[in-house]
Amino acid sequence: MEKAKLKKRLQLLLKIILTGVALVIVFQKVELSRIASVMRYANTFWFLPAFAFFNLSKIISALRLNVLFREIPIYLDTWKNLRLYYLGMFYNLFLPGGIGGDGYKVLYLKKRNDTSTKRIVQAVLLDRISGLVALILLVLAFCGFILPHPYRYAALVLLIFVIPAFYLGSKILFPTFLKPFYLINLQALVVQGSQVICALFILLALQTADYYPEYLALFLVSSIITIVPVTVGGIGMRELVFIYAATVFPINEEKAVTLGFVFFLITAISSLIGAFLKVEK
Repeated sequence: MEKAKLKKRLQLLLKIILTGVALVIVFQKVELSRIASVMRYANTFWFLPAFAFFNLSKIISALRLNVLFREIPIYLDTWKNLRLYYLGMFYNLFLPGGIGGDGYKVLYLKKRNDTSTKRIVQAVLLDRISGLVALILLVLAFCGFILPHPYRYAALVLLIFVIPAFYLGSKILFPTFLKPFYLINLQALVVQGSQVICALFILLALQTADYYPEYLALFLVSSIITIVPVTVGGIGMRELVFIYAATVFPINEEKAVTLGFVFFLITAISSLIGAFLKVEK
């Protein structure tokens, strides 16, 4: 038990260090005063629909996960499932040294249902993987617009094979959840699409004039990067993607980095909602 606690503390310490390192690199490239200037002239009205679409993506995510739970079978009413999902978001962001949101969901459901831990973990894992696949699909679609012609065609060819490859992998590794395969993947696309719209509204708030496909494609790439929790809440990693991408794509560094910080702020405020939503014991 003591070793487990020590391991978690060391992991948290490493996350904090890596977050600090990432932010130092970011602020070496883009001064904080320049980001503050972008925010000073922002049209804050557009932050409201950005916040709404982000939370819409989370509501649909919760519904998608509940579809998978019902295959085990675990039956949660929609409101309880949504509260559990937001509580998990709170744990992921504000308690990074604890069991994490996914771990909490697994423990909570295992205590209250006669279902194996393995199946609950598989449902949560497949939920995550379907989100990743949706991100990859959208990245490849955007690459069809922003890359030079040879690479553009390669991206579109890869796009065709993503879903068949995922279906085959699911059939082998997650046969229990094959029935709702197309439903959960459609929901995953709506989830990621809602977050793209959230990012678009943030760009509108920041008075961004052009190159929207480039910003949004890089936003999706940064979302893939932040799936691996090497920093607290992914902060710093998304901004690093924008900074290094600015050397290749015609985007404004200050606005791109500000997009990352505003998206994190929306995520944090939304996750904080979970602290006020209790789930019955």
